[in-house]
Amino acid sequence: MSIFVVIWHMGGGGYSLIFSKPDYATHAFVPSGFLNFHIFLLAVPVFIFISIYLFSIKQPSFAALRKRVSRLFLLLTFWSLILIFYNHSCRGLPSLPWAPPLNAVYTILQAGQTIYYFFPSLIICLCAAYVFIRLNRKPLIMLMLASLAPLAVLPVFTKISNYYVASAYWNPFNFIPLTFAAVLVAQNTSFILKRKVQVFIFSLILSLFFAVFEWRYATGSIFFGGQIHAIPTYTRPSLMFEVMAIFTVAMDAKIKAPGVIRFMSKNSLALYCLHPFLILPVSRAVSFFIANKTEALNVSIALVVMSCYLIAVPLRQWYLREQLIT
Repeated sequence: MSIFVVIWHMGGGGYSLIFSKPDYATHAFVPSGFLNFHIFLLAVPVFIFISIYLFSIKQPSFAALRKRVSRLFLLLTFWSLILIFYNHSCRGLPSLPWAPPLNAVYTILQAGQTIYYFFPSLIICLCAAYVFIRLNRKPLIMLMLASLAPLAVLPVFTKISNYYVASAYWNPFNFIPLTFAAVLVAQNTSFILKRKVQVFIFSLILSLFFAVFEWRYATGSIFFGGQIHAIPTYTRPSLMFEVMAIFTVAMDAKIKAPGVIRFMSKNSLALYCLHPFLILPVSRAVSFFIANKTEALNVSIALVVMSCYLIAVPLRQWYLREQLIT
């Protein structure tokens, strides 16, 4: 899944009219739309779902929560500060919008306007999971549905109110329904495994239903304010059910991951954290030798991924390797 993040950030899924502010209203659902918004953008929701599931599979103590949050806070501050300095030198941090106080909150939730917004969102989701993990199935289902329904409404509200933050990609509320879903799955794993085919089919049907709704009613020019496309990135209920379908398949004990998948899984955090530093220099170097844009893009993506894996090896010799790269 971390490779999906790289492909998305480098534009490897292609572009359509949904990426064009003047023409988005005439867009059609094309293969690039499916790849970009229903495959590559699944990476962050899947990571959050799995993190909450693994956290919830055992009744975690407050000490366990504190340990997880502390590590995520270290990841957030270290990588965000390094990337801000890398992109903007010493001027980067002071130039961020810190006032009024609400802007400072938004800046923190965006991890200083970097790709590491995943970390503050996961911190909030972990805290929510810890608070509600001891509830029974029925109240958890009610909470999941209560938090899922606004995801269908918020894009419409955003268009009416012109308040982009309500559907911003970095808004942690996008992932709260996933939190309740992951807790439910953790508490009812055996129940779901016995009905995995039904759960898989039901999840696919609901994801298709919501996807049609989203592409029909959740597009608008307001969303270009903080992203490069006219449909919300994560404020879409379809993603939760797609994650559920994927995880239902992954729960099958008969499926054994080959060595290459285990290697990629082990290095997923390294790839996520390192790739933004390499995208621009690698792309510029490749374009110097390869004139064809499509070929240059594919080669650049492959080189960025391989370079991150290679860099991760010596970084593991660091004394902070377990906290920052593994």
